[in-house]
Amino acid sequence: MITSKLQAPPVGGMGGFIHSWERTADPWHRDAFKGTGLTDADLDNALVISLEGPIRGGVRAEGWGGLDWCGNLICFVPDGTEVQA
Repeated sequence: MITSKLQAPPVGGMGGFIHSWERTADPWHRDAFKGTGLTDADLDNALVISLEGPIRGGVRAEGWGGLDWCGNLICFVPDGTEVQA
């Protein structure tokens, strides 16, 4: 299955921790931190646990944010990602 604007990943992912999905822009992109008071140096040194590395720049991807049972955003899957159905 390939994710898209109309196709979310299946629920139950990440070992059953994903309760639902919502459309969002990449929450670990530099633009997501505008207005927080963090400097570029802060973002360069930020620790982000991610398969794709640190805080990202470039074009901010759109995709699906995975929510846990409490509604916390715990992962992000960009559109065009192949996931197991």
